Amino acid sequence: QGAYRRIRWDSPEVLEAYARYAAVLTREASGIAARPHKLPQ
Repeated sequence: QGAYRRIRWDSPEVLEAYARYAAVLTREASGIAARPHKLPQ
């Protein structure tokens, strides 16, 4: 838990990783919306 507390959540590395993760989620969500016929039935 000490290592968990040492993370600086406002550090550039964390913000960049979070932004990249959000971009992937957004791209996948828009891709699913663009291809509704590919959703599993």
